[in-house]
Amino acid sequence: MQIANLDMCSGCGACVAVCPKNAIDFKEDRFGQKFPKIDQNKCIDCHLCEKTCPINHEFFIPKLELTKCYALQGRNKGHVEGCSSGGVATIIARHIIEQGGYVFGCKFDENMDLNYVECSTLDELELIKGSKYVQSNLTQCYVQIKKRLVQGKKVLVIGLPCQIAGVKGYLKKDYENLFLIDLICHGTPPVRYLKEHVERLGYAKIENIKFREKKGFILTLFDNKKSKIFSVRSACDEYYSGFLNGIIYRENCYKCPYANPYRVSDITLGDFWGLDKETLVKKYEGAISVGLVHTEKGAAIFEEICDQIVYEERKIEEALEENGQLREPMKPDEHDRRVFLQYYPVLGFDRAFRKTKLYKKKVLVSKCKNCIVKTRVGKNLKELWRKIK
Repeated sequence: MQIANLDMCSGCGACVAVCPKNAIDFKEDRFGQKFPKIDQNKCIDCHLCEKTCPINHEFFIPKLELTKCYALQGRNKGHVEGCSSGGVATIIARHIIEQGGYVFGCKFDENMDLNYVECSTLDELELIKGSKYVQSNLTQCYVQIKKRLVQGKKVLVIGLPCQIAGVKGYLKKDYENLFLIDLICHGTPPVRYLKEHVERLGYAKIENIKFREKKGFILTLFDNKKSKIFSVRSACDEYYSGFLNGIIYRENCYKCPYANPYRVSDITLGDFWGLDKETLVKKYEGAISVGLVHTEKGAAIFEEICDQIVYEERKIEEALEENGQLREPMKPDEHDRRVFLQYYPVLGFDRAFRKTKLYKKKVLVSKCKNCIVKTRVGKNLKELWRKIK
């Protein structure tokens, strides 16, 4: 039995979690993508996995005409320190925890797997801050999410649209005490790619990975003492460049049914690319988030935290203009995507990526420029350029 069309499977894990006989588990294909596999010896043909899968059903999609769009930024810089954009998800998460609720988000473990965890304290919340540009695993948290909801606790789940759809599919009904935030997503690479890349950089064991800093898109690795051991700009890194240019995602990401204005959550958050800052009425310092509020629950929680943020309403068309994945799925360079998939099973991540045009024409050039800048001559030229400008 096949649960759904595997080309559309996002690996949300709802089918694995809902199976009453534990007959479903994830298996990797030769491209590192994880798909559900049914053990026919355990299966009782209840078809609960099919009824749960969000590919087969639409679960409670809010009406677009109810959506309001805002430019957002947290007021308290201490609370949003370490956040990738305006820090609004963290502010909402703190609000839920301060009311005795629970927040579900993801963090890297000791094996460099990105797993969802339950947070009930503000200290635990620090562990899930920041963007992670790789696929995460929500499977182990579905049962706990439902348990907290049944207990009457407020629950906030922060995830990608496909994961939020998985939560809705698993629960199969709405809960007044459930709050859902989806993040604007370009796509998710299999975690195996990131592991192979980090190992090739020479780091077998790391404590944490960050993908964003105040200076921009920078990949940073930390050891178990929380010390920075490696840092590189996205333009000079194989994994990061592959991610930003859409070459290395799961196959379903290129046909994502959630990459449009019809979102599956209460609130959608992301970077407000294309924001006309000259028309802003209020003063903002640093990164600004876009917030799309879709439901009455979303509007209610927004009202509860509005004194902790700087915000103003904007036209939704402004958000759609530069946030491409609010309109359609990512479109990769077909040649590079084909080349990468052709070589990956044989060569592994880095060597396969280096076969692409993107690497040869852009990443390699950026690496060479970076090497020159680091030399004494390069530093002198850089200083001379600053004076000339």
